[in-house]
Amino acid sequence: QELKDTGVVCNYVLQSPNTPSPFTYVIVDQKGSTRTCIHTPASEELTPEEISADMLKGCEWVHLDGRHTPAAIRLAELANDLGITVSLDAERDRPGLNQLLQRADILFTNSKYPYIFRENDEP
Repeated sequence: QELKDTGVVCNYVLQSPNTPSPFTYVIVDQKGSTRTCIHTPASEELTPEEISADMLKGCEWVHLDGRHTPAAIRLAELANDLGITVSLDAERDRPGLNQLLQRADILFTNSKYPYIFRENDEP
């Protein structure tokens, strides 16, 4: 209800009875310019079949984090088809992430992630 009260459209929020929502704690170390995320995942994966183009009506930007990768790929495909900007927060390799990377217009990452694609350790 709090999200709705601030103007966030929640028409496509999927709910499953007796299933806790995933959440992430973010711990920021400003001195060391680092952050740590402690994530508690959902017990059910979001599937590509649950994604529809209607979800993107009125959207200008879609931001993804690589979780629920098959569903994220479907959402990115639809966004690409509709000319909607897609950003991706990628910090580690996940199955299917290469497909998602190909559909992202903007990539947010840490300083180490790009080096996993290099053939040697030199920056």
